[in-house]
Amino acid sequence: MYYELGAADTHVKWCFSRLRFMSSILKDKLKRDNIWEDFLQELHVSGYLAWQQEMSMEETRRYAQRQIHAFFREYGYRRYRNSYIKLEQCFSAVFADWQERNLSEMESSVEVWLDSAGDNHLKEHILNILKRKPEGMTRAELTSYLEVSVKELQGHLDSLLKDQRIVQVEREGYGGFPPTPLLFIAGARIPEQKSVRTEIFAEIRRLYFEERKTTKQIALERHHSLRTIGKAIHASAVPLADQRERELVKV
Repeated sequence: MYYELGAADTHVKWCFSRLRFMSSILKDKLKRDNIWEDFLQELHVSGYLAWQQEMSMEETRRYAQRQIHAFFREYGYRRYRNSYIKLEQCFSAVFADWQERNLSEMESSVEVWLDSAGDNHLKEHILNILKRKPEGMTRAELTSYLEVSVKELQGHLDSLLKDQRIVQVEREGYGGFPPTPLLFIAGARIPEQKSVRTEIFAEIRRLYFEERKTTKQIALERHHSLRTIGKAIHASAVPLADQRERELVKV
């Protein structure tokens, strides 16, 4: 369902762009609850109001996100793991007396079992993913694949590292902060991790000493700064003057 709103169409489309961040499971849930049309209507209204207030694209998107959050809360949904879930009415809220008579002794043990079962399931899922990825994965890749928060995933990774079921390999970065370590399943053959800095510097020295290209030519072709090219040339194992002299002798 999409309505033509004339001059406000652009703002409405900016609001509808928030749909791509919603999971298909949540969309199906809204359709089963017969509130999908109401949700689309809310996006149309949000776009129209944003157009009336002459909001920019970023302001419109933020405004639409606030309206979406308010819409879900109004219908009993709560935010959970970058999505929304609906809190169903539990059995104990309807039959409180029955629970006190029959489930009081089992309640604590059942909750503990459910928590441990969920943790074990996620840990096994992490191990299965790493088994299928012999080249290793970063924490960010696992977070995106499992659709869990970084804090929750890090807790499971710390437990697996402590039990020596996975291993963590540090990597050497180039410029800025070093890259995050790679995670492997325990016992896997860890491939040799090449340094990004080493590869870049080796290619620059090859172009400079072997192909006799100037620093400006290398900068234009490889899109490196002159400062980086200078570091690569002077970081050579052989002094610059001696290497130039050897190249002249070969010629």
